[in-house]
Amino acid sequence: MSNSATEPNANKLRPFTLEHLNAAILSGREQMLACYLDEAIGIYCNIRGKSVGPRPERMSDYSGSYGEAHYIAYNAIYEVWTKIGKSFDPSRDFKKYFTKALRNKIIDLLVSGGRTDLLSQPSKSKSKDDAFNKLSKVDADGYWGDSGSEPDNVDPDKQEKIRKFMSDELDALLKYIDELPEKERTVFLASDFGRAFSSNPDKYGRDYAEALAEKYHTSARYIRKMAAVEKKKALDAVQKQGFNKQTFTAIEFIQAKPNYTETYDKVIEATEKLTPFEQFLLLMHIEDLKEERAQSIIQKSFSDSMEIIHKDLLTNKEQCLVNEVLGFMFTESICFQDYRDVLVMELSPKAPPTRTKEIYRSDLEDELKRLIAIEESIRKEHLEALGQSDYCFSFEKEAKRKRAQELEEKLGIVWQMTFAIQKLLEENPESIIDLSMNVLGEFVPSPSPKVVLYLGGYESDDPERYKPIVSTLVHELFHAVNFFKGEGNRSLRELDEPMVEFAAGLFLNAISKAKEGFDVIYEKHRSVVADKARGIGEIACYGFGRYLLDNIAAQSSYSEKEWIETYAKRSASIDTNNLDSLCITDNLYPCYPIDDEQRVLQEFERIIFGNSSPASREVKESESQSHLKVIRNDGSVLEMDTDEATFVLAILEAGIIRVYGLKLPAYGGFLVHDIYDAGKSKFAAVQYYEPITGLYIQQHFAPERQMRYLEHISESFGLGWTVEYK
Repeated sequence: MSNSATEPNANKLRPFTLEHLNAAILSGREQMLACYLDEAIGIYCNIRGKSVGPRPERMSDYSGSYGEAHYIAYNAIYEVWTKIGKSFDPSRDFKKYFTKALRNKIIDLLVSGGRTDLLSQPSKSKSKDDAFNKLSKVDADGYWGDSGSEPDNVDPDKQEKIRKFMSDELDALLKYIDELPEKERTVFLASDFGRAFSSNPDKYGRDYAEALAEKYHTSARYIRKMAAVEKKKALDAVQKQGFNKQTFTAIEFIQAKPNYTETYDKVIEATEKLTPFEQFLLLMHIEDLKEERAQSIIQKSFSDSMEIIHKDLLTNKEQCLVNEVLGFMFTESICFQDYRDVLVMELSPKAPPTRTKEIYRSDLEDELKRLIAIEESIRKEHLEALGQSDYCFSFEKEAKRKRAQELEEKLGIVWQMTFAIQKLLEENPESIIDLSMNVLGEFVPSPSPKVVLYLGGYESDDPERYKPIVSTLVHELFHAVNFFKGEGNRSLRELDEPMVEFAAGLFLNAISKAKEGFDVIYEKHRSVVADKARGIGEIACYGFGRYLLDNIAAQSSYSEKEWIETYAKRSASIDTNNLDSLCITDNLYPCYPIDDEQRVLQEFERIIFGNSSPASREVKESESQSHLKVIRNDGSVLEMDTDEATFVLAILEAGIIRVYGLKLPAYGGFLVHDIYDAGKSKFAAVQYYEPITGLYIQQHFAPERQMRYLEHISESFGLGWTVEYK
C-alpha cells in the first residue's frame, strides 16, 4: 500500500506524537513505524526477560523468537492505535501515555496467547503476594533501546522474583540434561526443542535427525522418536521438582520459526474472514511481499544463474537488477549469463583498493603548457562564434550558437584539467609524482576468472547506490567478455577502458528500453564517464568512452555493436608497440584529448578494424605526405618522407649527445637513452639506434608531442627552429 499524499507530511512530523503515529499507520510502510516497533519489541523483551536480537533486514531472516516479538509488537501497536483517539488527552505526554498503553496491551496479548508460562507459579498454592498470579498487574521494565532508561514505577522486587523463578526452572532442566547419557543428550540438544539449551544450536540444523541417523547408524525416524521421548522425560522430571511443564511451551514456539509467506497466503485466500488487525497487517506488508515475491520469481528463473559470492550484501532491489543484467540478451553473441560456468561474481565488503602509477613532473608541465595553448585557441573560436551583433534567426547563426555551447563545455573541461595539474605540481615538488585512483571493481583473470565489486566504496544506507553498483558491474562484465572472446587479457589499457565504458553505456541504454529502472542507471553512467575526462592520469582514458558512446554512430561506417564484438575478439592480440597503439597511449595519457577527439576516434577504428577500415585507407592515401617539418634559422626546411624520419633527423642534427644530456622523459624512460637504459623503456622495440654513439632515440609519438620535443630542443640550444605540423 502506498499513500503518497500522507507520506511526505509524515516525514516532517516528530515521532511519538499522535499526528506522526496516524501518518505512519496510514502511510502503509513499516519503515515509518520503525520507532514504534522498536519500542514495542523492547517492552516485550523486558516482560519476557530475554533479548531477541537486532531487527533483520528481511522478513525471511526472522528467527522464531524475533518473529513472535515482531508479531505481538505489531498487533499491540495496531490495537492501541484503534483506541487511542478516544482515550488520549492532548494535554498529556503522548509518548508516556502511548508506552504505558503499549505495555498493557502486550501483556494482554501474552496472557491471551498462553505466553505466561515463563511467569507461572511453581505450585498450585495461591498467594496474594505472588507476582505470578496476575501478570497483567506486573509492572514491566521500560524499553531496552537507545535510551536504556527504565520507568519510575518499576517494582524491583517483583521483577527479581520473576527472573529468579525463570532461572531456577532453567537450571533444573539443564541439570537433568547434563546427567543424560551421551547419545540421548546429543539427540535432545539437536532437536527443535533442545536447541534452546544447546551451546551450539546450529551444529546440526533442521536436518538434525538425518545427520544423527548417519552418526548412530539408525534411521531419522528413530532419532525423531527418541527426541520426543527425551523431551517428555525432561518435562516430567522438571514437573516433579515443582515446576509446571507448560513453562517451556514458549521455548518451543521460539524454536519453531514462523512461515510468514505461508501465513499471509492463507490470509489472502480468506480475506473475508480477516480480523481488523489482520487486514492492517496485510496492508502494511503488501509492498514488501510483492517485492519479495518478484525477487523469488526472478531468482527461480535464474536457478541456473552465475555464482555470486556474498549475494546477501545486496539489497532486494539490487539483486533484482543484477539478475536482470545477467539474463539480458544484448547481442546475438553477448549474454553475460552464458559465462556462468566459467565466471564467478564476488561482492566484497572491503574498501576499494588504490592503483598508483608514476609520472614525470616534466610530463605534467608539458601537459600544462599544452592545455594553456588549447584554452587560448578554444577561447578565440568561442568569441568568434558569439560575435553576432543582431538577434535575427538564421541557420548559420543557430549553428554558431550550438558551436559556442560546445566550446563552453570544452573550456570547462580544460579549466578543470589545468587546475588539477597545477594542484598536483604544487603539492608534489618531486621529479616523479604518484597518480592514484580507486578501483571500485575489477576483473581478475587468474587463477580463475571472476568479477569483483568492492561494496566498501559505497554508503550502505545510500538509496542511490544501486546506480553505480550496476554500472560498475556491467563495466567489469565486459572486461570478462573481452577476455573470453579474445582468448587472453587486454593488451592496451588506453584502448580497452574507453571501449568497455562505451560497451557498458550501450548495454545500459539497450536494457533501459526493455526493463524498468535502468533509464536512471544509464544516465548516471553517462554523467560519471564524462566526469572522468576531467581527471589526470589513467582515469582520463575512461572519459573517452563517453565520446565513443555519443559519436560512433555518426562518425563510423561500422555499427556500434560491430565495434563491441570486433574489439572483443581482437582485444588481447593488439600490438602495443606499433605506431597506432603508441599514438593512442600518447593521446589518452595523462590527459584527455579535448582538442583532437575525432582523430583519436579514427585511430580507434583503424586499430580495431585494421586495413579494411575507412580510417586506415585515409592513412594509406596520405602516407607519402609529410605533416611534420622543421624550418631552420636560415629558412631551409628539414622534411622527410615520414614524420618519424623528420623527428629522428632533427635530433641528430641538434646533436644526439646534447639531447641525451637533456634527459627528456618519455614512456617511462628518456627520449634519448644509452644501451643500459634501453630495457627500462616500455617501447624499446620501436626506437632508432645510432651506432656511432651507441644511443637510442624513441621515435614514435603523436605529431603534437614530436613538435613539443623539437621546440624544447631548439629553445635549449638556441637553434631558432620553427616547427610546424600541417
